[in-house]
Amino acid sequence: MSLVLDFFANHVATRPQDPCWMSKAAGGQWQTFSFAQADHMVRRVATALAGQGVTRGQKVVIWANTCMEWVIVDMACWTLGAVSVPIYFNTTPEQAIPILENSGAVLILAEDAERAIEAVQGYRNTIPVLNLRESVGRWVATPTGQIQEPIKLLPTDLASIVYTSGTTGEPKGVELTHGNFAAEVTELAKRFSVPHQYVSLGFLPLSHIVARAVQCFQVSQGFVMAFAESIDKVADNLKEVHPQFFVSVPRIFEKIYTKVFAEISAMPKIVHRLVAWAQKSQSEWVKRLVFRKIFKELGGCLEFSISGGAPLNPEVAKFFGAIGLEIYEGYGLTETTAAACLNYPGHNRYGTVGPVLDSVQIRFDTDGEILFKGPIVSSGYHNNPIATKESFTEDGFFRTGDIGELTPDGYLKITDRKKDLIVTAGGKKVAPQPIEQSLLQNPYVSQVFVYGDRRPYISALIVPNRQAVEQYAQKMGLKVDSWESMVRSPEVLALFQKVVDAVNTNLARYETIKHFHLLPDEFSTQRGELTPTLKLKRKVVQEHFTAELNSLYVS
Repeated sequence: MSLVLDFFANHVATRPQDPCWMSKAAGGQWQTFSFAQADHMVRRVATALAGQGVTRGQKVVIWANTCMEWVIVDMACWTLGAVSVPIYFNTTPEQAIPILENSGAVLILAEDAERAIEAVQGYRNTIPVLNLRESVGRWVATPTGQIQEPIKLLPTDLASIVYTSGTTGEPKGVELTHGNFAAEVTELAKRFSVPHQYVSLGFLPLSHIVARAVQCFQVSQGFVMAFAESIDKVADNLKEVHPQFFVSVPRIFEKIYTKVFAEISAMPKIVHRLVAWAQKSQSEWVKRLVFRKIFKELGGCLEFSISGGAPLNPEVAKFFGAIGLEIYEGYGLTETTAAACLNYPGHNRYGTVGPVLDSVQIRFDTDGEILFKGPIVSSGYHNNPIATKESFTEDGFFRTGDIGELTPDGYLKITDRKKDLIVTAGGKKVAPQPIEQSLLQNPYVSQVFVYGDRRPYISALIVPNRQAVEQYAQKMGLKVDSWESMVRSPEVLALFQKVVDAVNTNLARYETIKHFHLLPDEFSTQRGELTPTLKLKRKVVQEHFTAELNSLYVS
């Protein structure tokens, strides 16, 4: 079985001068690094890590935002047979301590070394902390004697312990082997043949399994990965590197979608007719012409995109497909090394997450829970036999915690998250996510949290789309002194009542939203209300907005 480093070594041997990575230098210019240069950097860093005492099987923490140095250290660890342990950049020292304890890490490479040192001070063992970028830069530039040769790896060797961000409870360390990663990239290659000259922009956190799997796919397939400067610079970087594709979470696509429709709604009706005509046109040239502004914002060369990490609104996928930009939605978890199901060219069904990968077995529990088994599936959680026993069946199937069903032609549909089901005071079970998705189809809605567990009826917290609502207010001649005043105004509340009423018409009576509250500010990762892939942390949202939710149940 060829492993990720084997695929990479083949590109180094056969295409040494072809571009591998792109990274923006301090001076503001994009630098391109060949496969030979990438290999040289990885080996230099592996040599330096060995000099730090890192040996086969030991754990090395990478605590940083997405960048080229992150990948270099990851691959250097694998070169030594060491195990990489990613930590999200915005993780607090208090949150990091359990990860350090569970993993038994011997070294930390951090973007913010001071924060990492603070975490180590609260931990019972002393762990060396090094600045990621400074250390990699120094190691790569410093001549050394003998360069580290890659250790012979086995598919069963542990490659990484990836701690789940978790929408509920404490993070668990998912053990992923070199065989898991190899199986994933092999399956991805069956569905997406990416030419070597194609460029992808990487901006999702590499601590998340979706970005990590894509990065492994890149060095395996041999196309070019450009590393975004930061999530705030993605819009600029898209126009600078002109990628042919990228992988994202749904929130990025949804923001573009709502922005486009907010702008269209403010235009004359003739523009509305032109847009509708272009969407129905069979001509790619017509679509590119009418929607050239969208394509320009996305770099001008984008051919397709892949969405994962959270459910993609089918209306958003249909819109992008209609304008000539297919988004292929997939589904998987950290425990399945990212995608276990994936739509792909010629096989894209909106509202589904695609067919199951060839090497993966699927079955459903009596309550509809999705179970997976196969070479991409983890063997369990690091130093956590209780959690492993709870999440895996005796015959090796992983319990996803999601409810779903297969269509007659074999496409998986996710219907809800098992743990998110609301049970009302009357005993009725309500799936919040389909209701939230229905509301999110409206251009006036930015974010939604549907609530009602052990309550007499369903309610919702709604974050309005500021641009769309402000355009509506201007059109209606509404004058207020602040955004906070606007979301409390009778006119805007009446607008959202119509939005909620429209969704309620398609719901069972016990599912309908009886009351709602408009929030002026979006849910955020900084306050812990969203995971790094922008999924709602329902428990945290409920805690942060207890007063607002309680106000919806005052008789």
